[in-house]
Amino acid sequence: MKNRRKAREVALQALYKYDVTKEDFKDCLNDVLRFKNFNDEIINFSTRIIDTISKKLNEIDENIRKYSKKWKFERIAVIDRNILRIAISEMLYMDDIPEKVSINEAVEIAKKFSTEESYAFINGILHRLFMDLNENE
Repeated sequence: MKNRRKAREVALQALYKYDVTKEDFKDCLNDVLRFKNFNDEIINFSTRIIDTISKKLNEIDENIRKYSKKWKFERIAVIDRNILRIAISEMLYMDDIPEKVSINEAVEIAKKFSTEESYAFINGILHRLFMDLNENE
């Protein structure tokens, strides 16, 4: 699972570059991947994340808007917004990843890459989504 965490971090870097440059998602990912010799699992999983987000970006961002009450989307820090994009893409479109794992990974990555308060903000948004997704179970 250490490889998946690293893949999420690679995807986060690519998404950050996308937000800043608006270059093609795959080009942003390839720029990040070329700096280190990553194993196939990291490359494949980060590619899967970026492919999913590139295809479902509007839906993912609408979920961020929906669950980030009292926060304007544009005011959410770029790092936090992209951590949310990764977790929400997993929760909505990757059935092989338990939702709680996606939430936990997002919180841990936020603790590493964002501010002290960010992980609680991210956890709150993802928890509300989780509750809605599992309401009928």
